[in-house]
Amino acid sequence: MDTNGIPTGYTIEPGDTLGGITYRFGITEEQLAEANKVAFTYEKGNVYFVRTGAYIQLQKNPVDSRSGRGTSVSNSFGQAVYYTTVDGDSFDSLGYQFRCTTDQLLRWNTTLTADRPIPPGTKVRLVPGEVTIEGAHGTFTADADGIPLTYTTAPGDTERQVAFRFGVPEVADLERANRPVTGTSTVWYSFADLSSGELAPGQTISLDLTKPIHR
Repeated sequence: MDTNGIPTGYTIEPGDTLGGITYRFGITEEQLAEANKVAFTYEKGNVYFVRTGAYIQLQKNPVDSRSGRGTSVSNSFGQAVYYTTVDGDSFDSLGYQFRCTTDQLLRWNTTLTADRPIPPGTKVRLVPGEVTIEGAHGTFTADADGIPLTYTTAPGDTERQVAFRFGVPEVADLERANRPVTGTSTVWYSFADLSSGELAPGQTISLDLTKPIHR
C-alpha cells in the first residue's frame, strides 16, 4: 500500500480468480492489464494471468500522495460526473479513484493529452456526457453545473448505454427515475425491442432521480 493506504500490488493466493481480484480492489480487467503491461488478463494460448504466488501491480504507476483531494460534482445517483484536479493528480490517480481508463479520460476530455501532466484546477469529465457512444446518440439537457437532467432517445438507444453515457450506476437506477404513475410496469417509457433493452426513439426521459418523470 502507499502512504494513503491505497493498495498498489497483490500476491495471488490459491483459489483467487480474476473476477475476485478486480472486485476486491475495485478495478477493471483493462486497468489491471495496463498496470502489468500486458494486452489482456484473460486466458490465451494456455497462459494464465492469475497464477498462485505471482505478484501483480494494481496501479500503472505509484500515485502521488497529494492526489485525490480535489472537489467532485456528482449526479443525483451519487456518481461523480466532474472532478477538479489538484497538484499531484494524474491519469493514474483519476483512473484509480473514479474507475476510468486513461483512454476513456482522453476521449471524454479532448483538451487533455496523454504525454502532458493534468494542470491543477482542471475540470475533468468522468462520464461520456457530450461524447455520443454506440447505442446512445440522442440529445440531453443539463443544469448549470453540467449535470444531465433529461435525455431524448434516438434510434438504436439501449437502457444500458444511456446509463453508461450519463453516469447512472445501474439500469435499475434509470428506471427508478422513470416509474409510471399507475399500473404494474417497471417504467413508463416504451421499447422498440424489450429483450435487448432498445428504447423507442423520440422519448424524453429523466436522468435525475430527484426530478423524476412519472407518466
